[in-house]
Formats: sequence, structure tokens, C-alpha cells
Amino acid sequence: MRELAALELLTKAEGTEFKIVPPVNQDDMYHAVYDRLSRGECIGIFPEGGSHDRTQMLPLKAGATIMALGATAANPGLGLKIVPTGLNYFHPSKFRSRAVIDFGEPIDVPAELVERYRQGGDAKRQACDEFLQTIAEGLKQVTLNTPDLETLRLVQAGRRLYRPTQHTLTMAQQVELTRRFIKGYNTYRDMPEVRDLRDRIAHYNAQLRYYGIRDHQVDSMRIGRPQAGALFAWRVLWLLLMGLVALPGLAINMPVLVITAVVSKRKARAALAASSVKVRARDVIATWKILIALVLVPLLYSVYAILLVVCVRHAPAWTNADTVMRLASMSPVALYLWAWALAAFMSYTAL
Repeated sequence: MRELAALELLTKAEGTEFKIVPPVNQDDMYHAVYDRLSRGECIGIFPEGGSHDRTQMLPLKAGATIMALGATAANPGLGLKIVPTGLNYFHPSKFRSRAVIDFGEPIDVPAELVERYRQGGDAKRQACDEFLQTIAEGLKQVTLNTPDLETLRLVQAGRRLYRPTQHTLTMAQQVELTRRFIKGYNTYRDMPEVRDLRDRIAHYNAQLRYYGIRDHQVDSMRIGRPQAGALFAWRVLWLLLMGLVALPGLAINMPVLVITAVVSKRKARAALAASSVKVRARDVIATWKILIALVLVPLLYSVYAILLVVCVRHAPAWTNADTVMRLASMSPVALYLWAWALAAFMSYTAL
């Protein structure tokens, strides 16, 4: 459908507007990288060249190989190493979600590729291509890559069912176990036993969605009516107690929650329509939530603090409450800072 729409635009009788991106000279950037690496410092680079929410890596850009091979060609005794680093998220579009940073084995820069890089032309391109494959293999060892979202869900469900209930895995162990399941599934996926297991797990996931429960709740929900009633009463009481503690922080942050949710989803829809690599544009949701919160939270807390200063300074003469009198005795700056800290503390209790 997208190709047909593009063809229709290009064949319009009145023509089609377009933009031209001028060529960008990257020499200054590469020289700055070479200079930093020659001083024994390091740089961080995302070689995919863009943000996405796919279940496998995009084709890597050649910039990382040009930096590594070019710096080593200019300084043969540099001893440069590339450290593959994987960022594995659990709920990337949610605040305070967990992530695991996994570091792989350092990759040396082969002298033979550096020599071919110096020759230029086709030899240089081949050297970059070969080294790019080496970097890609290193990154695959520290990231989770599946052909599609359904395969990832299947593997995650298999991992949860495989894990013994009496053992608690760390986040790093969960990521490593998932990575091994993916490798095993990709190797043996065509075996009849594996296909049968895949169908059974898919049916199990469908049943979980039908009943609206999570996998870890299956065993714990086998309780009688008296126990269920007691558990319900206790959780309602606990919810009320925690709700009273979290209510002030939730109230003062409600504008942030509403605005970030609305704007991030709107931006995600626009990015999804304009992109050919995004699945649900969750990376855009996370990015815009952070950007909006970085600006809106300090601004909102400042407004609350200023309002408190104004209210205390202009409190009616008949107000003689001890708390108001103590606050009125503070300087405006001290009162502002105290109110700002109080808003931050209330927000923390609501998390």
C-alpha cells in the first residue's frame, strides 16, 4: 500500500514537491574521532544508525569500521579494541523499567584489514565489509535477535515455563537464558518435537490472554474461597493504604502523566507512518516521554513552589497555624527550595 501511494505521488500531472539533502562532509567528525582515540580515550557509537523497536538488529552502518580501521592506520601502535555492548530492555516504553547492559568480548582490529584499508578503493571497501561482519557477530552475542515479534513472545514464554519455581533469576540471567533459548529454537525449529512444543506454547499464551492472567499467576491461583476472600480483603486494605501514601505525588504529577501519554502516542503514530523499520514505534514513545518529562517536571515543580511562596507570604492575617507561621518566617528563597524538595519527595513516594 505504501509503495502504491508513493507511485501515485510521483506520477501526478502537476508534479510532486521534494526535498534535497545536501552532502555532508564528515571529515571533521572522523578527524575528531581519530584524535580522541589516539589520546587513549574512547567513544560510544550506535552502529545501526537509528532508533527502532524491531526484534532484530538493523544492518550496521560502515562508520564504526572506518573509525576503527582509519585510527589504526594512522597510528599502528594504538592497540584499539571494540567492545560490543548490548542494551536489553524489559519494558522500554515505561518509566523506571529495567534494563540489562551486557558487555561482550573485546574485538581486536586485524592488521591485515588495516593494510587493505590503506590501499583504498575496492580493497578498502572489502576490509570495511569484513570488519563490519565481525562487529555484527559480536553484537549478536550480547543482544536478543529474533525473526519476528511472535518468535520473541514464544521464546519468552518457553523461558518462563522452563525456569524452576523455586529459583529466582537475576535480570542478567534472564537475558542470557532467553538468548540461549533463541539460539536453540533457531537451530531446531524444524524438528517435529519443536513444532509441536511451539504450537502448545502458543495455545497456552492464548489461554492466558483469554483469562486475563499472567504466567506466574497460574499456580498461585489454586486457592479456595475462604483464602481467596481473605486475600482480596488484605489486598484492598493494602491498596487503600498505599493509595493514601501515593495520592499526593500522583496528584501533583498528573499533568505530566497525561501530557506525556498523549504527546508520545501521537508522535509514535506519526513516526510509524513515516518509517519502514518500526513495528509499534515504542522507541519513539520512550524518547518523547523522557524529553517531555525533562522539561515539564522541573517547570511544574517550580510553579508549585512559587505558588506556595505566594500563598504563605499573602496568607490572611487571621491565619495563626503553627506550620504557616514557621513557613512565613523562612526567606522566600529557602521556602522555594523547601517546596521544590517537598514536591520531589512526594513524587518519589508515589513511584
